[in-house]
Amino acid sequence: MIISSGSAYDPVYHPALGQFLCETTIPFIFICHFNAETFWVDDPMREMMSAIFKKARTTVFVSRENQRLTERQLVMAIPRAEIIIPPLCLDLSEPLPWPDKADGEPWRFACVARLEPRWKGQDVLFEVLADEKWKGRNYTLSLFGQGAEESYLRKLSQFYGLEKKVIFAGFSNATAIWREHHLQVLAARGEGGPMVITEGMICGRSAVTTRCGFNADYIIDGQNGFLADFATSGCFGGKLEEAWNRREDWQAMGKMAHRSISTRTTDFNAPERLLKLILSKVY
Repeated sequence: MIISSGSAYDPVYHPALGQFLCETTIPFIFICHFNAETFWVDDPMREMMSAIFKKARTTVFVSRENQRLTERQLVMAIPRAEIIIPPLCLDLSEPLPWPDKADGEPWRFACVARLEPRWKGQDVLFEVLADEKWKGRNYTLSLFGQGAEESYLRKLSQFYGLEKKVIFAGFSNATAIWREHHLQVLAARGEGGPMVITEGMICGRSAVTTRCGFNADYIIDGQNGFLADFATSGCFGGKLEEAWNRREDWQAMGKMAHRSISTRTTDFNAPERLLKLILSKVY
Protein backbone atom coordinates (compact mmCIF):
# COMPACT_ATOMS: atom_id res chain seq x y z
CA MET A 1 0.00 0.00 0.00
CA ILE A 2 1.00 3.61 -0.56
CA ILE A 3 -0.25 5.98 2.13
CA SER A 4 -0.14 9.55 0.80
CA SER A 5 -0.52 11.56 4.00
CA GLY A 6 -1.26 15.27 4.01
CA SER A 7 0.94 15.68 7.08
CA ALA A 8 3.20 13.64 9.35
CA TYR A 9 0.26 13.18 11.73
CA ASP A 10 -2.79 12.43 9.60
CA PRO A 11 -3.16 8.92 11.10
CA VAL A 12 -3.67 10.62 14.47
CA TYR A 13 -6.26 13.05 13.10
CA HIS A 14 -8.02 10.15 11.32
CA PRO A 15 -8.10 7.48 14.07
CA ALA A 16 -9.51 4.72 11.86
CA LEU A 17 -6.51 5.11 9.54
CA GLY A 18 -4.12 5.13 12.48
CA GLN A 19 -5.62 1.99 13.97
CA PHE A 20 -5.58 0.26 10.57
CA LEU A 21 -1.89 1.03 9.98
CA CYS A 22 -0.97 -0.16 13.47
CA GLU A 23 -2.79 -3.46 12.97
CA THR A 24 -2.37 -4.33 9.28
CA THR A 25 0.04 -6.96 8.04
CA ILE A 26 0.04 -5.47 4.52
CA PRO A 27 3.38 -3.77 3.75
CA PHE A 28 3.09 -0.03 3.18
CA ILE A 29 5.08 3.03 2.15
CA PHE A 30 4.16 6.21 4.05
CA ILE A 31 4.51 9.52 2.16
CA CYS A 32 4.60 12.62 4.38
CA HIS A 33 3.76 15.82 2.49
CA PHE A 34 3.91 18.38 5.30
CA ASN A 35 5.09 19.32 8.76
CA ALA A 36 5.29 22.56 10.73
CA GLU A 37 7.05 24.00 13.75
CA THR A 38 3.64 24.92 15.15
CA PHE A 39 2.45 21.30 15.44
CA TRP A 40 2.56 20.25 19.08
CA VAL A 41 3.00 16.50 19.50
CA ASP A 42 1.97 14.89 22.78
CA ASP A 43 2.86 11.43 24.11
CA PRO A 44 -0.13 9.53 22.63
CA MET A 45 0.66 11.02 19.21
CA ARG A 46 4.32 10.05 19.59
CA GLU A 47 3.36 6.51 20.54
CA MET A 48 1.10 5.98 17.53
CA MET A 49 3.27 7.68 14.94
CA SER A 50 6.48 6.10 16.20
CA ALA A 51 4.89 2.67 15.78
CA ILE A 52 3.71 3.53 12.24
CA PHE A 53 7.06 4.96 11.12
CA LYS A 54 8.91 1.94 12.52
CA LYS A 55 6.52 -0.39 10.72
CA ALA A 56 6.59 1.34 7.32
CA ARG A 57 8.73 -0.29 4.63
CA THR A 58 9.85 3.26 3.78
CA THR A 59 8.83 6.75 4.81
CA VAL A 60 9.10 9.36 2.07
CA PHE A 61 9.53 13.02 3.00
CA VAL A 62 9.30 15.82 0.45
CA SER A 63 12.07 17.82 2.16
CA ARG A 64 14.92 17.16 4.57
CA GLU A 65 13.51 19.88 6.80
CA ASN A 66 10.28 17.90 7.24
CA GLN A 67 12.25 14.79 8.22
CA ARG A 68 14.41 16.74 10.68
CA LEU A 69 11.37 18.33 12.29
CA THR A 70 9.45 15.04 12.54
CA GLU A 71 12.41 13.30 14.18
CA ARG A 72 12.70 16.06 16.78
CA GLN A 73 8.97 15.96 17.51
CA LEU A 74 8.93 12.16 17.87
CA VAL A 75 12.36 11.83 19.53
CA MET A 76 13.40 9.14 17.07
CA ALA A 77 15.40 8.60 13.92
CA ILE A 78 12.91 7.66 11.20
CA PRO A 79 14.10 4.29 9.82
CA ARG A 80 14.41 3.71 6.08
CA ALA A 81 13.55 7.35 5.28
CA GLU A 82 13.86 8.71 1.75
CA ILE A 83 13.68 12.27 0.43
CA ILE A 84 11.78 12.71 -2.84
CA ILE A 85 11.34 16.34 -3.86
CA PRO A 86 7.97 17.16 -5.50
CA PRO A 87 8.12 17.48 -9.28
CA LEU A 88 8.71 20.75 -11.07
CA CYS A 89 5.88 20.91 -13.57
CA LEU A 90 7.40 23.66 -15.75
CA ASP A 91 10.24 23.28 -18.24
CA LEU A 92 11.51 26.72 -19.20
CA SER A 93 14.93 27.10 -20.80
CA GLU A 94 14.81 30.87 -20.22
CA PRO A 95 13.14 33.07 -17.60
CA LEU A 96 9.86 34.65 -18.58
CA PRO A 97 10.22 38.23 -19.84
CA TRP A 98 10.37 40.78 -17.04
CA PRO A 99 6.93 42.39 -16.57
CA ASP A 100 6.59 45.89 -17.97
CA LYS A 101 6.47 48.65 -15.39
CA ALA A 102 6.14 52.24 -16.54
CA ASP A 103 7.15 55.11 -14.27
CA GLY A 104 4.49 55.59 -11.64
CA GLU A 105 3.04 52.08 -11.98
CA PRO A 106 3.13 49.83 -8.90
CA TRP A 107 5.50 46.99 -8.18
CA ARG A 108 3.37 43.86 -8.27
CA PHE A 109 3.66 41.22 -5.52
CA ALA A 110 2.00 37.81 -5.78
CA CYS A 111 1.17 35.37 -2.99
CA VAL A 112 0.40 31.98 -4.55
CA ALA A 113 -1.24 29.84 -1.89
CA ARG A 114 -4.61 28.56 -0.80
CA LEU A 115 -6.37 31.02 1.46
CA GLU A 116 -5.49 29.22 4.68
CA PRO A 117 -3.47 31.65 6.81
CA ARG A 118 -2.93 29.07 9.55
CA TRP A 119 -0.22 27.64 7.30
CA LYS A 120 0.23 30.13 4.45
CA GLY A 121 0.60 33.22 6.65
CA GLN A 122 -1.37 35.80 4.68
CA ASP A 123 -2.38 37.32 8.03
CA VAL A 124 1.28 37.97 8.88
CA LEU A 125 1.84 39.47 5.43
CA PHE A 126 -1.10 41.84 5.92
CA GLU A 127 0.21 42.90 9.33
CA VAL A 128 3.60 43.71 7.81
CA LEU A 129 2.05 45.76 5.01
CA ALA A 130 -0.11 47.65 7.50
CA ASP A 131 3.00 49.22 9.02
CA GLU A 132 3.23 52.99 8.60
CA LYS A 133 6.29 52.81 6.34
CA TRP A 134 4.40 50.76 3.75
CA LYS A 135 1.45 53.13 3.43
CA GLY A 136 3.09 55.45 0.91
CA ARG A 137 4.79 52.75 -1.14
CA ASN A 138 3.69 52.00 -4.66
CA TYR A 139 2.83 48.29 -4.81
CA THR A 140 -0.08 45.90 -5.19
CA LEU A 141 -0.48 42.42 -3.70
CA SER A 142 -2.39 39.74 -5.61
CA LEU A 143 -3.55 36.68 -3.69
CA PHE A 144 -3.82 33.71 -6.04
CA GLY A 145 -5.82 30.81 -4.64
CA GLN A 146 -9.05 30.05 -2.87
CA GLY A 147 -9.90 28.65 0.53
CA ALA A 148 -12.18 28.60 3.54
CA GLU A 149 -10.60 31.71 5.08
CA GLU A 150 -11.24 34.10 2.20
CA SER A 151 -13.92 35.97 4.17
CA TYR A 152 -11.55 36.42 7.12
CA LEU A 153 -8.76 37.68 4.87
CA ARG A 154 -11.08 40.15 3.13
CA LYS A 155 -12.12 41.50 6.53
CA LEU A 156 -8.50 41.61 7.69
CA SER A 157 -7.40 43.55 4.61
CA GLN A 158 -10.12 46.11 5.40
CA PHE A 159 -9.16 46.17 9.08
CA TYR A 160 -5.59 47.05 8.12
CA GLY A 161 -6.68 49.53 5.44
CA LEU A 162 -5.25 47.44 2.60
CA GLU A 163 -8.38 47.00 0.51
CA LYS A 164 -6.97 49.26 -2.25
CA LYS A 165 -3.70 47.34 -2.29
CA VAL A 166 -4.83 43.70 -2.02
CA ILE A 167 -6.40 41.90 -4.98
CA PHE A 168 -8.17 38.55 -4.50
CA ALA A 169 -7.27 37.06 -7.86
CA GLY A 170 -8.62 33.48 -7.64
CA PHE A 171 -6.98 30.67 -9.58
CA SER A 172 -4.44 31.07 -12.36
CA ASN A 173 -1.41 29.21 -13.69
CA ALA A 174 2.22 29.89 -12.92
CA THR A 175 3.25 31.34 -16.27
CA ALA A 176 0.24 33.69 -16.37
CA ILE A 177 1.02 34.89 -12.84
CA TRP A 178 4.72 35.50 -13.40
CA ARG A 179 4.30 37.26 -16.71
CA GLU A 180 2.57 40.02 -14.74
CA HIS A 181 4.21 40.04 -11.28
CA HIS A 182 7.65 40.99 -10.04
CA LEU A 183 8.08 39.28 -6.65
CA GLN A 184 6.68 36.26 -4.80
CA VAL A 185 5.78 36.71 -1.13
CA LEU A 186 4.91 33.72 1.06
CA ALA A 187 4.98 34.01 4.85
CA ALA A 188 4.45 30.28 5.37
CA ARG A 189 4.28 28.81 8.88
CA GLY A 190 4.73 25.28 7.57
CA GLU A 191 5.36 23.60 4.22
CA GLY A 192 6.23 20.40 2.47
CA GLY A 193 7.90 21.91 -0.59
CA PRO A 194 6.47 24.42 -1.43
CA MET A 195 6.25 23.84 -5.18
CA VAL A 196 5.08 27.42 -5.85
CA ILE A 197 8.54 28.69 -4.86
CA THR A 198 10.42 26.53 -7.36
CA GLU A 199 7.80 27.27 -10.03
CA GLY A 200 8.33 30.98 -9.49
CA MET A 201 12.10 30.53 -9.63
CA ILE A 202 12.04 28.64 -12.93
CA CYS A 203 9.89 31.47 -14.30
CA GLY A 204 12.62 33.91 -13.28
CA ARG A 205 11.11 35.47 -10.18
CA SER A 206 12.68 35.69 -6.73
CA ALA A 207 10.75 35.27 -3.50
CA VAL A 208 10.51 36.52 0.04
CA THR A 209 9.57 33.49 2.11
CA THR A 210 10.39 31.56 5.28
CA ARG A 211 12.87 28.84 6.23
CA CYS A 212 10.48 25.92 6.04
CA GLY A 213 10.09 22.95 3.72
CA PHE A 214 12.83 22.90 1.09
CA ASN A 215 13.02 26.70 0.73
CA ALA A 216 16.50 26.94 2.22
CA ASP A 217 17.73 24.21 -0.16
CA TYR A 218 17.05 26.40 -3.19
CA ILE A 219 17.01 30.00 -2.01
CA ILE A 220 20.34 31.65 -1.17
CA ASP A 221 19.38 34.53 1.06
CA GLY A 222 20.17 37.88 -0.51
CA GLN A 223 21.29 36.34 -3.82
CA ASN A 224 18.35 34.67 -5.55
CA GLY A 225 15.71 35.44 -2.92
CA PHE A 226 15.11 36.37 0.70
CA LEU A 227 14.62 33.98 3.64
CA ALA A 228 12.96 35.01 6.89
CA ASP A 229 13.64 32.81 9.91
CA PHE A 230 9.95 32.48 10.78
CA ALA A 231 6.50 33.79 9.90
CA THR A 232 6.22 36.66 12.38
CA SER A 233 5.70 40.28 11.48
CA GLY A 234 9.18 41.08 12.84
CA CYS A 235 11.08 38.34 11.00
CA PHE A 236 9.11 38.44 7.76
CA GLY A 237 8.74 42.21 7.82
CA GLY A 238 12.50 42.65 8.12
CA LYS A 239 13.13 40.51 5.04
CA LEU A 240 10.38 42.19 3.02
CA GLU A 241 11.92 45.55 3.92
CA GLU A 242 15.32 44.28 2.76
CA ALA A 243 13.75 43.11 -0.49
CA TRP A 244 11.98 46.44 -1.05
CA ASN A 245 15.24 48.33 -0.62
CA ARG A 246 16.73 46.15 -3.35
CA ARG A 247 13.78 46.21 -5.75
CA GLU A 248 15.98 47.37 -8.62
CA ASP A 249 17.84 44.04 -8.21
CA TRP A 250 14.75 41.83 -8.52
CA GLN A 251 15.12 41.20 -12.23
CA ALA A 252 18.75 40.10 -11.88
CA MET A 253 17.90 38.02 -8.81
CA GLY A 254 15.09 36.36 -10.75
CA LYS A 255 17.51 35.40 -13.51
CA MET A 256 19.82 33.93 -10.88
CA ALA A 257 16.86 32.01 -9.39
CA HIS A 258 16.13 30.53 -12.82
CA ARG A 259 19.76 29.49 -13.30
CA SER A 260 20.00 27.90 -9.87
CA ILE A 261 16.90 25.77 -10.45
CA SER A 262 17.87 24.90 -14.03
CA THR A 263 21.13 23.31 -12.86
CA ARG A 264 19.28 21.01 -10.44
CA THR A 265 16.52 19.54 -12.57
CA THR A 266 17.40 15.98 -11.51
CA ASP A 267 16.17 16.91 -8.01
CA PHE A 268 12.62 16.92 -9.35
CA ASN A 269 12.30 13.49 -11.02
CA ALA A 270 9.77 12.40 -8.39
CA PRO A 271 7.64 10.00 -10.51
CA GLU A 272 10.65 7.95 -11.60
CA ARG A 273 12.17 7.86 -8.12
CA LEU A 274 8.88 6.92 -6.45
CA LEU A 275 8.20 4.14 -8.96
CA LYS A 276 11.68 2.69 -8.45
CA LEU A 277 11.18 2.85 -4.69
CA ILE A 278 7.83 1.04 -4.90
CA LEU A 279 9.22 -1.68 -7.14
CA SER A 280 12.24 -2.17 -4.89
CA LYS A 281 9.93 -2.89 -1.95
CA VAL A 282 7.65 -5.24 -3.89
CA TYR A 283 10.16 -7.48 -5.70
